[in-house]
Amino acid sequence: MAYYDITRAFDEEMPVFPGDPLISVKQQENDGCRVKALSMSTHSGTHIDAPSHYIISGVTVDRIPFETLIGEARVIELPAVFGSI
Repeated sequence: MAYYDITRAFDEEMPVFPGDPLISVKQQENDGCRVKALSMSTHSGTHIDAPSHYIISGVTVDRIPFETLIGEARVIELPAVFGSI
């Protein structure tokens, strides 16, 4: 079976959950290296919510077997609804 990373790339235009801060990417002062500061909510972009997010005694992400997070997926382009969740 082939595996594909279907993570959406981060950018400052991507939608966020209502009430969460917008994603911010800022170029840091140049000291000879390319460094950026990234600020975002943990609910930004492609992610999972572990049971511990809702249940105090729930399982944390580090305890979820990797195989549980793998499955079939279909990627569908929806440009008309870009900007909304």
